[in-house]
Amino acid sequence: MRPSLLKRTPNIDIFTKLNDFALTNCSNTMDKYSSFFRDMHQNREVISKVGNLKFLSPNQTAQQRHILTSYINEILVLRSKMLFGKESFNCTIDFQWTDTIKEKLYKSNNINFEYYNALFNLAVIYYVLGLEVGAKSNDDKNIKKDAITNFKKALCLFRIIKNEAYKSINQAELPIDLYPTHLEYCERMCIIAGQKYIVEVAEITSEKEYSLHAKLYCCIVDNYNKIYTLCNTSPTNQGGSSEFRNYLNNRLFFYKFLMYAKLRDAALKKFEKTGNGYGEALYFQGKGVQELLECQKNIQNCGNHVNLDNFYKTLNEEQLKGQDMLDKNDRIYHQQTPQPGSIKLEKKDLMIPILSDDLFIGENKKKLFFQKSSAFQI
Repeated sequence: MRPSLLKRTPNIDIFTKLNDFALTNCSNTMDKYSSFFRDMHQNREVISKVGNLKFLSPNQTAQQRHILTSYINEILVLRSKMLFGKESFNCTIDFQWTDTIKEKLYKSNNINFEYYNALFNLAVIYYVLGLEVGAKSNDDKNIKKDAITNFKKALCLFRIIKNEAYKSINQAELPIDLYPTHLEYCERMCIIAGQKYIVEVAEITSEKEYSLHAKLYCCIVDNYNKIYTLCNTSPTNQGGSSEFRNYLNNRLFFYKFLMYAKLRDAALKKFEKTGNGYGEALYFQGKGVQELLECQKNIQNCGNHVNLDNFYKTLNEEQLKGQDMLDKNDRIYHQQTPQPGSIKLEKKDLMIPILSDDLFIGENKKKLFFQKSSAFQI
C-alpha cells in the first residue's frame, strides 16, 4: 500500500463551538473572532468532502493542498490561543478522523489530534503530487526535480508526525496510521519514490558516473529491504495485501539488479581506461542476473504492478550479455572475479527533507511550509 490514501473526516460544526466558547470567555469584540472561525469552518468543510485523490485532477489536488495548508495554519494559531478538552474553561469539540489502514473512526477533544490527522493528509497530498508530476516528466530533468521536491516535503511531514504525534495524543485515541512504525513505512516510501527520480536526473546530468548511480540505487535497495521487514513485523499491517507485499519483495530484487548493472558499467569503464576491472564487471553481471532470477520466482504473484513482457525481455538480454562476457573472459582477458563478499557496497541518500523559511512546527520551531498568522489574536 502506497501512502496515497486520505484520512476521512465527517463535517463538524466547529464554527458554532468556537464562536460559543469565544462569546463566553472573551470580552473583546466578536467580529474578528467570528470571521476567523467561519473561514476555518469553511476550510474544514471542503476538506471533509474529499475522500479519494484519484478522482481529482492535478489542479484540484493542488487546490486541496492549498486549502489544507490554510486550515493547518489556522489550527496552529488556534492551538496557541485556546485550550481544548472536556475540562472547564476548555473548548470542547469532538474531532473525528478515520485511519487509512482499517478505516476505523477515532474521536478526540484534543486539538493535536485534529492537527496531526490534517498534517497526515497534507503529507499524502504532497506524495500524490510527486507521483502526478513525475508521471509527465519524460526526460525533463526540471519536472523530475519538481517531483523530488514534493516527495521531500511529504517525507518531512511524515517524519514530524512520527516524532511528535504519539507524544501529544492519548494512546487510546491515536489512529494506527499515526503509529511511528507506519509513519516510518511512509517515510521510506517517500525516500524510494524521490530517490528514483534523483537517479533519473543523475543519469541525465552525469550520464557516465556509474558509481554514483550505483550508490543511489543502493539507497533504494536499503529502503525496500527495511520496508519489507516493516510489512512483516509491524502490527499495523501497512504492507496491505499479499500481492503488494510480493511486489515490494520483487522490487527489492529488481533494484539490486539495477545497482549491480551500474557497478558492472563502472567496472567496464575502469577496464577501458586501465585494462583492469573486467573480472569485477563479470562478477557484477552475474550478481545482477541472480537478482533477476529471484525476481522471477514471485513475479506472477505481483498482479498488474509489474510489466511481464519488459521483465522477461530484460532477463533474456542480461543472460545473453553475461554469457558473452564470460566467453570473452575465457578466450581473451583471463581476469579473476572477486571473492563473494569482498566488495563493500556504498549507498548515497539524497532524499533530505525540505526545510523552507516560512513554516513553523513543533517545539524547536522547525521552519517548513506554513506561515504564522496574525489574523486571530485573543
